[in-house]
Amino acid sequence: MKNKLIYKSNKNLNLIKLITMFYTRRLLAPTTISLSSIGYLQFNPFKNKKTQDKNKTYTEEEVSRHNSPNDAWVTYKNKVYDVTNFLDIHPGGRENLLMAIGGPVDMYWNIYRQHYSDYVSKVMSKYEIGELKDYQKEEFDNEYHNEPVRNNITTTVHKKEPYNAELNVANILDSYITPEKNWFTRNHHPVPDINIEDYRVIINGKLYKYDDITDFKISEITTTIQCAGNRRSELNEIDKTMGLPWKGGAISTGKWRGVWLSDIVEIPKDKKYINLYDYDSKFSVSVPIDQPLFLAFNMNDEVLTRDRGYPLRVIAPGLTGSKNVKWIQEISFSNEEAESPWQTGIAYKIMPNYIKSTADIVPELKEILPTITTLPIQSYICEKEIDEDKKFVTLKGYAMASKDKKILKVEVSDDGGKTWKMSNIYKGKHEKNVWCFWKIRLTYNPETKYICRATDDYGTTQEHTAEQLWNIRGIANNSVCG
Repeated sequence: MKNKLIYKSNKNLNLIKLITMFYTRRLLAPTTISLSSIGYLQFNPFKNKKTQDKNKTYTEEEVSRHNSPNDAWVTYKNKVYDVTNFLDIHPGGRENLLMAIGGPVDMYWNIYRQHYSDYVSKVMSKYEIGELKDYQKEEFDNEYHNEPVRNNITTTVHKKEPYNAELNVANILDSYITPEKNWFTRNHHPVPDINIEDYRVIINGKLYKYDDITDFKISEITTTIQCAGNRRSELNEIDKTMGLPWKGGAISTGKWRGVWLSDIVEIPKDKKYINLYDYDSKFSVSVPIDQPLFLAFNMNDEVLTRDRGYPLRVIAPGLTGSKNVKWIQEISFSNEEAESPWQTGIAYKIMPNYIKSTADIVPELKEILPTITTLPIQSYICEKEIDEDKKFVTLKGYAMASKDKKILKVEVSDDGGKTWKMSNIYKGKHEKNVWCFWKIRLTYNPETKYICRATDDYGTTQEHTAEQLWNIRGIANNSVCG
């Protein structure tokens, strides 16, 4: 009985840690660098590891004694794992795994359900050292029981919990301003259900109510937001990457109504970063101090929905999707980046293409490489309409320049890039931080592979192949599209 109480006490301590995490900035592992999304089939941190007797049994009290960084055990269901050698290579960060040592990970995985995968099972089996002889199954509340109602008719859902979906490629060009129901959705956690009366946002240490924000000068802007992992699926055809297999639909455009941050507070010139924290500080990133930020409460003339960041979100024109923080709760100015897997971790760092697994990433490399803030010039073929007589084909797609640049032209080749033909940009021409739509009519040949490339007003042109751009994180793929 005493042993059971000791283990139960340790589980209660872990629960306290979990609750504390939600009210501090000790962040748990994000979807993008979770165990399930890391391509662990390539990952082999178990070389030279002695074979364990997995038939050995332990009590919960015995497990609770192994609760230090040099001796770290965890349990999942009735299995016991020695994760001491995994701490430093845990994709979600050493500190987050340390929160669970000496007890079960079940309560954490109930929230971060990306761990429920064959990939993770394969990894964990290598660390398995035995079973719990006094295991008792515990039931946990479903943290995803209050998710928004969603329309999945025109979307491809990559993960339900947390919810991640993109618009089907064939529907991307249906509207220049993307309807809310067709927006790509990138969530790392359960979607918060925030009471507007209780909502507060902290800006430079001062507390603001929702109505305080709407009392400032109101402005409107239109921007396109693109996930850093857009077109990752093409890189997966070369070699497995980490993350969700986005096609070309992890990009959307909205018309925003809100307030510029600079109209609320003076931006200090003696700081390097603006640090952004979402609701309960589950997600945080940093942007350069000179980056204009917009606090939006409306999208497409409607109040933000929960999936879009209700009641208030950040819009960072020209920056990668992760910088457009939803459910914003705090904005601060600092000379230090926000400490999180998304900012200081590997989530948004482009690794050299010789890095084939996280086991190849040495700490020095992680420290040297910056987290990406912007994305490179992009174009994509969305539609191929063949005439009835099959003599001609009309290609349509989108293009997007990098931050504060404009698309000058989009070209298409039907001979492998030897020659290029100019397309017609028919929507969004010469716009900054917003996509444009293009089309071209060509002679049809069923054997032809059509490819496209864009050029901006600075002369930057897409020129790389997917093979050249491959990286283990599968981000920033702007290869010549075909």
